[in-house]
Amino acid sequence: MAAPRPTRLPLAALRRRVRRHRRPVAAVLAAAAVLTALTALRTPVPVPAATDIDRSAVTDPTSPRPGESTVPVLLASSAVASVLRPGDVVDLVAPTSSGAPEVVAAGARVVDLPTTGGGLAPTTGGLLVVAVDADDALDVAVSSSRDDLTVVIRSPFAGGDRSQ
Repeated sequence: MAAPRPTRLPLAALRRRVRRHRRPVAAVLAAAAVLTALTALRTPVPVPAATDIDRSAVTDPTSPRPGESTVPVLLASSAVASVLRPGDVVDLVAPTSSGAPEVVAAGARVVDLPTTGGGLAPTTGGLLVVAVDADDALDVAVSSSRDDLTVVIRSPFAGGDRSQ
């Protein structure tokens, strides 16, 4: 009967292989150590501040941008309000005492067209909420309560579906 192999033989074979290939193994381990050290010492890449661009204002036409105020506007005609969609850019126009038109706010952006206003719902005309420069907000609010406003559509919102 043959004598059983000692259990140390696989371990001895492993030691022989490591000794035989010790330089390539050492080179791989040294390269891994250098790579780890360089990664740890690398300075982080500066990330530009998110305050440079307000991405929500670019993608969402219904949110007011910095420096804008939202104002509810009662239009003289509900038919005109039914043509508008959020994101449309309009000029708000009111008649003067002589009957000539006066632009109350140029470049107002439609942000909402409420169907129920919670007390603001119009009995006649159409209600819309526009975003205007903060400087123009008071003029728009006063003109809306005093005059029959209408709009001139400057540019319809390209992303909206006008068939609704």
